Amino acid sequence: MEDIHILDLPYEVLHLIISNINSDLSKETEVLQYCNMKGLLPHKKNHHCWSCGYYQGKIGVDTFRNLPIRLGPVSLTKLGSVSKDFYKISQTLWKPIYHLHFRKNVPYKRKYSDNTYRKKYMDYIKKIYTERFIYNNDQYKYYDKMYGIKNNNCSRYLKVIQDAVMNDKLENNCSYNITGLYHYNRNENDNLQEVNFPLQGIEQVIRYRRRCLQDANYYKSHIPLYEKRTRYAQHKIDVIC
Repeated sequence: MEDIHILDLPYEVLHLIISNINSDLSKETEVLQYCNMKGLLPHKKNHHCWSCGYYQGKIGVDTFRNLPIRLGPVSLTKLGSVSKDFYKISQTLWKPIYHLHFRKNVPYKRKYSDNTYRKKYMDYIKKIYTERFIYNNDQYKYYDKMYGIKNNNCSRYLKVIQDAVMNDKLENNCSYNITGLYHYNRNENDNLQEVNFPLQGIEQVIRYRRRCLQDANYYKSHIPLYEKRTRYAQHKIDVIC
């Protein structure tokens, strides 16, 4: 007896099999939210700022598992790339999952093509990743700017300390006017405001430099994270069509 390939099955059987495939919820929840109170919901918030990770409530997961079609947009897109037959079937499933996720399974009165529903979903997902890109890119620029500010200020404090050592001016009653320091100011074009900072005693200068070093390391540690998230969001925007 010859083995039967899955693509040899009747179209109706293939459709039923694909409709009942379980999605990887860790991937789907990048664009879907599972709420303990309301079950499965698309993200409806004004800003989709988070860039990685996901939230799964038990009630939400159970709700998703009990849907007539247990596919999300991520898994449905992947299935459509398997073969020509899978692509044809996946196209017919965008309409029902859109109704399930966005319309509480209430169809539109007006008829739309299957591809229109896919485009609606892709436009929605692109909006999510566009907002994530903007948020994370702004965060990346902010942390990079703050790191530059703190790094500059550390150098300015160090120069004062070095000059005090070289000139043997280490008494606590000495006053030091730290020049060339920067503060972050959103009202400035480059967000930089130059300030001078008077300090009393070398111990205070050393203390301020230590704190500045801690701040510099903090901002530096976050730069790779937001840079990675920005690239990831940009990649998603580029591949969504």
